[in-house]
Amino acid sequence: MNMTLLPLIRRAFPNARIILAIRHPCDTLLSCFLQNFRAHELVLLCRDLNTLAAAYSRIFGYWYAQWSLLQPIQL
Repeated sequence: MNMTLLPLIRRAFPNARIILAIRHPCDTLLSCFLQNFRAHELVLLCRDLNTLAAAYSRIFGYWYAQWSLLQPIQL
């Protein structure tokens, strides 16, 4: 979820180096689904795998929409 803050971080700290490690989506979704989050937003987001998968897709869609601002370098 912190990925949504990356455009703000890039604007505030244009020379900051950001490392984004991406796990396989199935692993990420299952891990989040099995957690007992206390934050109400995360509880709602992880209530079922379909809702969580849709949110994951939206977050990565947002990441790709911000590609020109973030200027990622793939290693």
